[in-house]
Amino acid sequence: MGLLACALGSAWPASLARAEAPVRIVALDWTATAMLLSIGMLPVGVGDAGLYRIWVREPALPEGTPDMGLRDAPNPEIVAALNPDLILISPLGGASRPLLERIAPTREISLQRGQGDALAQAGQELLSLARLLGREDRAKALVATSEAKLAAIRGRLVGQASRRVLVIQFLDARFVRIYGRSSLPGAVLDRLGLVNAWTQAVNDWGFALTGIERLAALPDVDVVVVDPLPAEVSLAPSAESLWGNLPAVRQGRVSRMPAVWTFGEITAADRFADLLVDRLLPERNNARF
Repeated sequence: MGLLACALGSAWPASLARAEAPVRIVALDWTATAMLLSIGMLPVGVGDAGLYRIWVREPALPEGTPDMGLRDAPNPEIVAALNPDLILISPLGGASRPLLERIAPTREISLQRGQGDALAQAGQELLSLARLLGREDRAKALVATSEAKLAAIRGRLVGQASRRVLVIQFLDARFVRIYGRSSLPGAVLDRLGLVNAWTQAVNDWGFALTGIERLAALPDVDVVVVDPLPAEVSLAPSAESLWGNLPAVRQGRVSRMPAVWTFGEITAADRFADLLVDRLLPERNNARF
């Protein structure tokens, strides 16, 4: 068994072991897809490719990249037809793993653990994957560049350090995800020296699912709403709606952010930080709803 197979352990069946790094990779998980693209590798197939362009957006997925079907329930015939060297999944796709392992070695990419530093975990997972793919130098450079970027943005926000920020994403007109400290947005807020206004319990993905009425108990916060926004949701202030009567809405402290993959990796963190600074610096804030 080659060094790569040893590193992958049980995820790399002996019958498929090879010494060279995988080249043809199917990435069923969006975070894995973004990781590959960030180190200059184009997956031969992606799960839910069309939705990736809506929910993740960057790194951009080239048009024509084959779609493997649902991320957690891909079409095995389409996957097998691509003759992959490696298949990358998330914990959500665990039920498909036994079938996928008959096609090619299968590795799980897992970043969200509901505790700890999501950004540090993302860096570790990227380096681990890049090492297997012979792209460790590119991954190290990406991590270093990201750290420098976040430090520079923190310096620009030094006068905003006391601001309490609430990062939410609408599921429908009544319910939102609120991202806590253990999420990727939470980790970025920490790096930028900002205060995450959500201090209550979160799930293993780093967010709490709650009705918007609970936001009324959080005064003096800047609310950042991450796209995509469901069609039935309006952020416009209205005295007749619960949303319109929230303190942050009445005070004009709500801004809307283009889609960022909030369960993502280094490039998602960089994108979130860039978009956030545009919304928090008064002279640059033209992103109100």
